[in-house]
Amino acid sequence: MRNFIKGGENVNVTLPYAVAPGGGVQVGAALFGVAPQGGGQNAVAAIETVGVFALPKAAGLAIVAGDKLYWDNAAKVMTKTAAGNVYVAVAVRDAAAGDATVQARLNGVVI
Repeated sequence: MRNFIKGGENVNVTLPYAVAPGGGVQVGAALFGVAPQGGGQNAVAAIETVGVFALPKAAGLAIVAGDKLYWDNAAKVMTKTAAGNVYVAVAVRDAAAGDATVQARLNGVVI
């Protein structure tokens, strides 16, 4: 197949903002991943678009395994609030309101 470039589990993107190693990053309206190495704004870096990652979640939010998770690009956290945010993952474990992170399975696509 001549038009195949590579699998899509990880892709190189231009980071729209500085990202710490292991941080979530939203590129445009439809691409989300975790940057294993991080990078500065406008740097070209790899992001993982599928897999399970511990990602920061909104403070005070309790999450149950199976909940849809949305990326709040302003606060750079996972939330259950759909309005104004991008659906990117599903929780694979419960996270209590006091927990700082949630284990999220990235969908690889935005719905």
